[in-house]
Amino acid sequence: MSENKKITHSIRCPWCFLKDIDATLQYDPADGSCYCRKCCYTAKDRETAMAELETLSKMRYKNYY
Repeated sequence: MSENKKITHSIRCPWCFLKDIDATLQYDPADGSCYCRKCCYTAKDRETAMAELETLSKMRYKNYY
């Protein structure tokens, strides 16, 4: 059963998002940081990465928002 499983959402890499590459961030539980395997992007925590992705998506698709 999946009663005690914690749901983790995947986050796209902000830098790869600008280049139209679909890459998700990997989470490192040892130090709590997120990193991308395709580029050199790193973030301190998941909230920082989500905030950067949100600002970049609003910048890129500003006519739609």
